Amino acid sequence: MQATMSPEIGRRLEQARRLFRGPALAGGPIAQMSLPETSPESSAPRARPISRLAVALLEAADEVIVLLGGEAGVMEVGDLEDFLLPLNARCPKSVTFDLLELRFISSMALDVLVHFRRAAVRRGVLVVLAPDMRPEVRDVLQVTGVLDLFEDADDPSHAPVVAKIG
Repeated sequence: MQATMSPEIGRRLEQARRLFRGPALAGGPIAQMSLPETSPESSAPRARPISRLAVALLEAADEVIVLLGGEAGVMEVGDLEDFLLPLNARCPKSVTFDLLELRFISSMALDVLVHFRRAAVRRGVLVVLAPDMRPEVRDVLQVTGVLDLFEDADDPSHAPVVAKIG
């Protein structure tokens, strides 16, 4: 697919995608971002499991691209919610989810995306899924009906800076 986005966003998107493909998901800096959690039995912090989900945010003017990579399983839902909460508090013109590097998505992670979309649309934000994604992720989105909830990035009427990613 031909990219129709600003050169700066395109360059930053490719850099982020290279990071996702590189050491980030194999124990690199993004995958190792975890916060200590306190145990209910004691106040001593205990390490949270390392997230298998990598998340990056690219911004240009009133448009945001959220790149998701790795696995968005049940254990990563809290990380995804924590990442999207501040974004949901803002009001960009559009948010595009790029799922190209996502290998797996659980029903709970889908629920997070659906709730994010619902809240954003209520505030007038256009929420789009980038058309390029792995077949197994597309199948899950299709079977669950989630794919139909999001705006189509291939639709020419949605041609701001971020219209097509790929």
